[in-house]
Amino acid sequence: MNIRSKITEILNLLVNRHYKIYRVLLILCAILFLAWLFPKNNFKYDFEKDRPWNYEDLKAPYAFPIIKSKEELDNERKNVRINFIDYYRIDTSVQYVNIAKYENDFPGFYQNISTDTTLNYNKSDSIYLYVKGLQLLNEIYEKGIIKNEHNGSAKGKIKVIEDNLSKELDYNKLHTPIKAFKYILDSNEKDKIQSKSLSSFLENYVQVNIFFDDEMTAKFLTEELDNILPIRDKVQDGEKIVSSGQLVDDAIYRKLISLKNSYNETKEGLSSELITFIGYFIIIGMMLYLLLTLNNLFNKTNANNLRTLTFILLILVSFSVIVKSVSSFAEPALVYAIPFCIVPIVLRAFLGNMLALFSYFVLLLFTNFILPGKFDFILIQFLAGTVALLTNINTSRWSQFFSSVSIIFVTYCLAYLGLHLMGSGNFQDLEWRIAGPFFLSSLLTLVAYPLIPLFERIFGFISNLSLSELNNVNHPLLKNLSTKAPGSFWHSIQVASLAEQAAINIGANETLAKVGALYHDIGKTKKPIYFIENQNSEINPHDELAPLESAKIIIEHVTAGIDMAKKHKLPNIIIDFIRTHHGTTKVEYFYKQYLNQNPDKTIDERLFRYPGLLPYSKETAIVMIADSVEAASMSLNAPSDEQINAIVDKIIEGKIKAKQFDNCNLSFKDIKTISKTFKKNLKSKYHTRISY
Repeated sequence: MNIRSKITEILNLLVNRHYKIYRVLLILCAILFLAWLFPKNNFKYDFEKDRPWNYEDLKAPYAFPIIKSKEELDNERKNVRINFIDYYRIDTSVQYVNIAKYENDFPGFYQNISTDTTLNYNKSDSIYLYVKGLQLLNEIYEKGIIKNEHNGSAKGKIKVIEDNLSKELDYNKLHTPIKAFKYILDSNEKDKIQSKSLSSFLENYVQVNIFFDDEMTAKFLTEELDNILPIRDKVQDGEKIVSSGQLVDDAIYRKLISLKNSYNETKEGLSSELITFIGYFIIIGMMLYLLLTLNNLFNKTNANNLRTLTFILLILVSFSVIVKSVSSFAEPALVYAIPFCIVPIVLRAFLGNMLALFSYFVLLLFTNFILPGKFDFILIQFLAGTVALLTNINTSRWSQFFSSVSIIFVTYCLAYLGLHLMGSGNFQDLEWRIAGPFFLSSLLTLVAYPLIPLFERIFGFISNLSLSELNNVNHPLLKNLSTKAPGSFWHSIQVASLAEQAAINIGANETLAKVGALYHDIGKTKKPIYFIENQNSEINPHDELAPLESAKIIIEHVTAGIDMAKKHKLPNIIIDFIRTHHGTTKVEYFYKQYLNQNPDKTIDERLFRYPGLLPYSKETAIVMIADSVEAASMSLNAPSDEQINAIVDKIIEGKIKAKQFDNCNLSFKDIKTISKTFKKNLKSKYHTRISY
């Protein structure tokens, strides 16, 4: 029994605190993933080529080799390929086969030409021609016959393998089939005996006997490439590498890179990686804690919203993964093509300028872990992102959007130019190609525009752009309200005015409060005549209904409004104003009427209560109070200051007593400010004056 009770207690704890548990797990998973993602680099110095050394003099802690750069190794490999001599092989059987065929075919050949009386051959000529042809064939084959195509061996040389021995030959001195035929003709023309027919006969026994050996060529080329040493030189123990303030030139840069690689190799191992991981875990945890604390400071609603927390962490983790991927698999300059400016633009749309800027700064710090020593990169992205925040980039006019993108591109270029001039002091070494990644990054910033509504749908956010579109009385829902329930429409306008001013005074989102107030009563269009503000005669339909039925109709305007809002695809955050503007309060008038008519009956109060939710933000709480205050003030005829003060205080005290503000973050100071605002506005509306 004790075990069962303990399990039940644990389950209840998990259920009641699932929000906090999920929040902690989400943050913990983000920290663990980022700590795993970042490189386990134990080298404590950050440096860049052509930038000053910002630390004390650095001496080699031990002897280590200077590693060649990738460019150096690529050039050496290129030179090896250029100077490499291709390998060929001689097929000796070609010579033997063709000589044998010549010897076998010569008698028939001579018999044919001897019948030609114009040639006047005798027996001694037969022997001479035979020997002459045999000599020419042997001379040609001994020099070698190669195809016309040459595979690009260095300086026209080739290496020929014969009997497992290689010898270097001049390609141009070898015979090709055409050169061999010409050699035969030239030799026979100098002869005193006419031997033109012999030349034609010998062409049948000339074949290529030197062939390109791709297998041997590939083998020896691979061996030469493998023999290239990755080490350029060596730094001795205690040798000074760089002095404080010294410019890191190419030679010093190679030494520092070599020391860094050597240091990390000596520190490899599970123990070292675990310690580095723990260090990342601590720093990332502190950074996220500060970010969430700042979020709580500037916007407590967002800070306590799991969707907001998930959104912020998703942005940070996603861009960290993108930076890691691009830096690992692409050219270094392409890192500048990553559209970092999307982050502050999208975050600003939902979190405001301050939180967007700080979140962006945290992302850049994460990027610095992934790209150590990239001070120029971090500074350029920080300047461009800040400019993106200051430009009106979430506008509905595409011309202004492209104008903002142009400003971001100019910021990139100017920041790069300034940093280059600081480091080099001249214009000569400017890498104009970097403008390509800058332009691509600026252009990709346009992706922020469709991302904003996408994130609105996924996370239930709402941007200022969407609020501006909803803050239009020509919206179908508001037009329908003004047509079918003009009294409720006017009431919503008054509530929106009150809510907007109160939100401004307590630092809440005034546009959100105003728009939420405009739509909070749209459900009254279903049965408008049952609400007193829409009744323009002395006939009240509730007079014919039982209190329970009347209460049901009144309560239904909340659920009906929610259904209408969902049908028209209003954002969830606006629908929440419909859900919460009555909270879980009772329909007091009909509840008391029921009690008077049925004093002896047991009553289920839930039948007279609104379904809720309770207000969970300053904006929803303001609209709840404004709705009740405005409705109550309409029952007053030429009210005095005292009456207005009394009715506002009574309504607010009633909401507090009914625990309607338990889930929102209104402070006593906020409630006092809201009360003063409503009193002042109502007095202005009714033109009350102090009695003299």
